[in-house]
Formats: sequence, structure tokens, C-alpha cells
Amino acid sequence: MSRTRRSSLVVAAALVVVVALAGCSSDDNPGSAATVGDQRVSSADVADAVAQVRSELGTTPYDAQKVTTDTVTRMARTLIIDEAATREGIVVTDSQVDALLTSTAKSQGGASAVDQALLTQDSVPASAVSDYARTYLIEQGLADKFAPGTADKGQQAMLSYLSSLSTELGTAVAPRFGTWDAQTLALGALPNDISSPLATPTPSPSS
Repeated sequence: MSRTRRSSLVVAAALVVVVALAGCSSDDNPGSAATVGDQRVSSADVADAVAQVRSELGTTPYDAQKVTTDTVTRMARTLIIDEAATREGIVVTDSQVDALLTSTAKSQGGASAVDQALLTQDSVPASAVSDYARTYLIEQGLADKFAPGTADKGQQAMLSYLSSLSTELGTAVAPRFGTWDAQTLALGALPNDISSPLATPTPSPSS
């Protein structure tokens, strides 16, 4: 057999292995950080949001793992809650969002103080504050619908509904980010054999 023929066979065999490995990828939807029904949170959106948080934190200590976990959780929860709003007929207007942000700012020392608190506590960048407020109002609307006039029971009923909906929709996250817990509607810990998704690789020394 000629050297050229042998080389062609080696290349062909290598391609078969590559295709097979690609088909066995641990992510059902490559490029997705999370999937909620037929909706998805893209890894690019997560990376953009994490970068915003890191930039806005400035000199404040930055925990890459926490910010990533908070971001994936927030984005996945938003899709679940949006689906709940559609099913239950909960509508939140821009005026309601503005009113909530205004009243919160007045009671918490100003809009910048609110933004800073959300940034440091929940990893919410400034660009996502309005959506964060909208999600909160949807949750309140669901609680009021399920148990009018009883805040505690309403919250419990709302969380139970969202947990069941999360399971129904088959909410899942890419293994590199951890595991999804439908009961807490949050991202669980990373497996021990998976490193932080934001770890920066050490450049190899030049030869």
C-alpha cells in the first residue's frame, strides 16, 4: 500500500473518531448553558453577563464561581417564571417595574445603592436590574393568584408551582456549570471532577 493511501486512511479514521466524540457530547444542546423546555440560555449570554458583573464590581473582590452560578440560576429561573406568567395570565407592565424600582430606591438610599446591592449580593449587572424587578413582580402576581391575602401561603404555593413547572419543562444545565435543582430553583454544586468554568488556563511555555 502506498504512503499516500495509508495517510488517507489514517485521516479518515481520525475524522470518524472526532464525529463519534462530538455525538457523545455531554451537552444536549452545544453552546447552551441551560435549557428550559424549548428555550435556552446561551453560554455566550452567560459569559457576557459575567463580564459585565466583573467590570462593574471594579476593585470589589470577585468570585468567578459565585458570579457564574448566580448568573446561570437567574437566567434559567427567568425562563421558568416567564413561562409561568404566560400560562397563568400574569402581566407586568413597564410602569409597574418603574414604580417598584423607584419605591425601592427611596427606601434603600437611592438607585445606585440598590444597583450595588443587587450586583454584590446576587450578581445582577445594571443592564439586568429591570428584568430582575419584572421577575420579582411576576412571582408576587403568582403568589397573590394562588393564595390571595396570605403572603406566606402564597409564597409557598408559588414556589411549589414553579418547582413542578421546572420539572415538567425538563430544566437542565450544562454539566460544566453544575446541576439544576428543581426544588430550590437554583444551580447546584459542580461535580468534583469539573473545574470552575471561568478558570483561566495557564499559558504553556513556548518551545
